[in-house]
Amino acid sequence: MFVPTDFLVLSKELTKLKTKVIQAKNRSIIGRAYYALSLSAREKLKDIVEPEHCIYLSAARSKLNIHRLVINSYLLSEDEEHRDIGRTLEILRKERNKADYQLLFLCNHPEIFIIQAELALNKI
Repeated sequence: MFVPTDFLVLSKELTKLKTKVIQAKNRSIIGRAYYALSLSAREKLKDIVEPEHCIYLSAARSKLNIHRLVINSYLLSEDEEHRDIGRTLEILRKERNKADYQLLFLCNHPEIFIIQAELALNKI
């Protein structure tokens, strides 16, 4: 089985990569950091949510996408650390969307997003 935190390992390795396509590298770092956290958070929900409220069942019945469902599940938690994870997911998702879709977006410090993902992962 794939371990989602391997995406964080890859994003750290990418920071050391010497390349002429710096913006492509930096945008990839943001995406991998987001998915390390997002997939880990999604998998953790399987452990903390009762089976009848499983995120996958909710996703099948909802018009919201899985990204939003995971974020909302954490944001609406009674646990403060879970809400912190939700806020970080929301920030990283917005940045990942900019990196993936906005051609004018400049990302010069992707390490910030690695640190944010790492801090949130430590709370899972």
